[in-house]
Amino acid sequence: MSAVQVTYEELVRLRAEAPRLRGERRGAGLRPGERPAATRGRGLEFEEARPYQPGDDFRAIDWRVTARTGRPFTKRFREERERTLHFVVGCGPAMAFGSRRVFKSVAAARAAALLAWGAPADAGIGGLFYGAGPRCVELAPRGGEVGVRRLLMGLARARPAAEDAPRAGAATALALLRRRAAPGSRVYLIGDLADLDAACEPHLAALGRRCALTAVHVHDPLERELPADGRYRFSDGAATLTLETGGQARRRAWREGYDTRIEALRARLVRYGAGLVLLATDRPELEALRAPEDRLG
Repeated sequence: MSAVQVTYEELVRLRAEAPRLRGERRGAGLRPGERPAATRGRGLEFEEARPYQPGDDFRAIDWRVTARTGRPFTKRFREERERTLHFVVGCGPAMAFGSRRVFKSVAAARAAALLAWGAPADAGIGGLFYGAGPRCVELAPRGGEVGVRRLLMGLARARPAAEDAPRAGAATALALLRRRAAPGSRVYLIGDLADLDAACEPHLAALGRRCALTAVHVHDPLERELPADGRYRFSDGAATLTLETGGQARRRAWREGYDTRIEALRARLVRYGAGLVLLATDRPELEALRAPEDRLG
């Protein structure tokens, strides 16, 4: 098991751990495909058109059939048996970092794999990877184990982009997903979410009205808390950086800066009813996904 790059075989093995997600976090939004909220799309599929009867919802009138027959017809729906889960995974340069245990990219891939394996057997699984190049990599939803394994292959192949490489951002990915995701879908946004900015607002708003959103913020402990006073060397394999942590005031300012960013993320997500999970690279992914959710107020 590598700390810097996940493998397909490793993600497949996580299938054995996924059942431990079930029964946890009831109502917190991390039970894959459990149920969509009523305000985020009907979660229904069209069954037939039949003559309108008193008491029917006028919003369900089938205007095409009504115009063709000259009589009012209404649409009948049935509850969808299959739910679709969309995994939107960030692969930007910041994901190729980790000071403890694993890189952020590895933690993100493992979290996505656990959630996908934990989905109902008939759920559709789709993937959308952004930040690894100028275009998003899209995996159309597929049902059952085929969909899960396609997602795992995509996660294993994903490589964080170089710092100076052109790359698609979160807004591009969300705009694409907005056109793809059906009402009642569940959407997981997984990554460090650093570019979940104002440009994402209209897409988050549209998705939030139709889908159930959960954001998994992947971070490294060093991004949250500087180590004790001293000089520390970091390397990306090519260049070396020396960090002087300074005194207590600098560490406090560093932590306050992180808290400010989290609160900004919190405020952005709460407007769309999205759940937030905080996943640190020094913590087992299953443990973080099973923990009580940050309920965003």
